[in-house]
Amino acid sequence: YLNSPETIIFIKGKLLYAHAQAMEELRRTKIAVVTEGYMDTVTCHQFGFTNAVATLGTALTPDQVKLIARTVTTVILAYDADQAGQMATERGIALLREQGLEIKVALLQGKDPDEMLRKEGKDAFELSLVKAVPFIKFLLDRAIGKHEITTPEGKNSAAKAAVEVLSTLEQDVMRNEYVKYVSERIKIREDILIGQLNHGKYAARRRDSGSRVIMSPVLNKEERAQALVLKALLDSVEQRTNLLPQLNENDFA
Repeated sequence: YLNSPETIIFIKGKLLYAHAQAMEELRRTKIAVVTEGYMDTVTCHQFGFTNAVATLGTALTPDQVKLIARTVTTVILAYDADQAGQMATERGIALLREQGLEIKVALLQGKDPDEMLRKEGKDAFELSLVKAVPFIKFLLDRAIGKHEITTPEGKNSAAKAAVEVLSTLEQDVMRNEYVKYVSERIKIREDILIGQLNHGKYAARRRDSGSRVIMSPVLNKEERAQALVLKALLDSVEQRTNLLPQLNENDFA
């Protein structure tokens, strides 16, 4: 095909391919499947995935993200599985996060949507959409996958890369859950990861965003009991009135 040039009224970075054709399904499902290429989206529509749209031969732009966000709450990035496609996915995630959208990534097992649909069929592609992973898991796997985690040096580098990703999460619950994921993935204690998150630029980044510092979950039975008592004392005047007469300094030694 001939890639049309831009004009005064045709600005590629402000439009999405097949957006008009996809609008009804976008409104119905509140989900957009974003692909890299025209043919990927054409094939998606041919196979019944009519909520697919594509960029117009460019990287995803802020204007395109805003256009998507007007209609949907969830975006599934179905970019090519090669290195260029994965890098484009990372850039797309960064822009989509600014709009507060739920972002998932379809793992296409070495193919692009057009190839996957033609070779493996509708069911296989649909399954890849259903099993699309949360963006943060994609980013963590990408960061960790660049290092050899069977060596101490590689494990250390992987931990640093993972902490860099984790530090961008503003939600405490999500951050804590993905600390557990990274801990299991690279076989490193949670408290080590939490220690890195609680120091230096990462702690400062969370303070600037208003996010609370993670409390270490590595507590013994006595420490957990002390934490519960302290929480009760802080949460309620009535609790303080009832508990304080029963406590002494040795209870928290």
